[in-house]
Amino acid sequence: MSAGKHTIGFIAVGYFHYQYLFDDAGQILWEFAQDVTRALLPHLSANIRETNLNTQEAVDLPSLYQQERMRRLLANHHELTHTLWTDDKLPAIVESLSFIVHQPVALLDSFLHPITTYPADIPWNEYLPSLQRWMTVRHNESHIRLPLSVRTDLIDGETFVITPVQMGSAMLGYLVVWERGARLDDVDVMALQQSTTILAVHFYKHGLHIERLGHGFSELFSTLLDNPENWDDAYTAQALDIGWDVTAPQCILVAKPLTSALSAPLTHDSLQGYLEQLRIRLAADYPDVLVTRHQSHFVFTVPERFAKDESLSQLIAWTQTIDAIPRMITSNPAAELGNGESAPQRLTLSFGMSDIVQSPFEIADAYAQARTAAALAPVVGDGQLFVREADVRVYLLLQPVASTSATQRFTLEQLSPLEAYDREHQTELIKTPSQRKFNRHGTGTIYPPYLPSIPTQPH
Repeated sequence: MSAGKHTIGFIAVGYFHYQYLFDDAGQILWEFAQDVTRALLPHLSANIRETNLNTQEAVDLPSLYQQERMRRLLANHHELTHTLWTDDKLPAIVESLSFIVHQPVALLDSFLHPITTYPADIPWNEYLPSLQRWMTVRHNESHIRLPLSVRTDLIDGETFVITPVQMGSAMLGYLVVWERGARLDDVDVMALQQSTTILAVHFYKHGLHIERLGHGFSELFSTLLDNPENWDDAYTAQALDIGWDVTAPQCILVAKPLTSALSAPLTHDSLQGYLEQLRIRLAADYPDVLVTRHQSHFVFTVPERFAKDESLSQLIAWTQTIDAIPRMITSNPAAELGNGESAPQRLTLSFGMSDIVQSPFEIADAYAQARTAAALAPVVGDGQLFVREADVRVYLLLQPVASTSATQRFTLEQLSPLEAYDREHQTELIKTPSQRKFNRHGTGTIYPPYLPSIPTQPH
């Protein structure tokens, strides 16, 4: 409300449910403001009272198109923030975004593996490998590194919009919208970018939680292996604080990498990268299973209910879907093949499961059982890279004898002539002493050479 150059006041109107004024309503409001100004002028100071009332036409209101855009922006903001405050789980955020853009949405982790998708019946698996290749090929392009949305080229006849989820320069994941039938407009892209901001906060909080649990579990597990006599109620309370009930029935599962299955040697960094992926994906799919790394082995605590055949098989199969050298957005062109495609390597693991334990003082023995079983799995696993403690109990009983110096000297004396003969004649006699295995029915089968050594000390 104004008179001349003097602003007398303002009239503010609240809009219910983000509705906006149309032209006729705007004109009525402007005329009402004029009436109020006339009523106020006699009560104001003389210099204002003598000023002519501003009779210019009302300022133009936004067009219907602009009002509709603003309505969508505020509605999208309301939908996303409502989801954040009521249910901030990743599937709920992805579902809300899919509802906003009317397109399928997938959330990928920083290794380009799917965390959650919506709707569930959309065949992402058909396009995800091609999408991963496209992202890997384009990883040196600067716009991929920026927190901006990027539309892919045609991938098997489809296009996707990818927005990085970042916290500063740290890449946390990727939000992908599959443009099925229609392309996203700029308002949809704004909602997509707003979602990545919400997800970045969620990832950051969730990542700190995963890191705290992983670090805490690693320290407590090492304490049980190195100094079990120091374990007390305080340590038990610390374990409960990270979700590890050391007194509950559970098994120790050990996964041993089979390095011969990889063309590249396993390094500390590659093992740590694999462990990080395990922790992130376990937190989403198997939150009751904790994992750490002890030397070159991966160690899982498996609750008793997961120790059953079907559940355990699912868990083991799930771990085998993770790449040893993951598809990561990297600046190293040498990590690509000649056609620009990266070369992820799938880590092959052999698994060993301990007997069920329900005391912290049994954990060290359970780990030894599981580690021995994992070492023997390629030989005694009947073609499966998994055995339980009960399957190798005879080896566990003989292991203390096998580790004595007398036994080792005896073995060396007996096998040295065979090794010398093999070297001289290019034969493989050394394989035959432990090459035959008998099953429970007494029939023999031939399995791959060499009974694997089970070292008492790491080397």
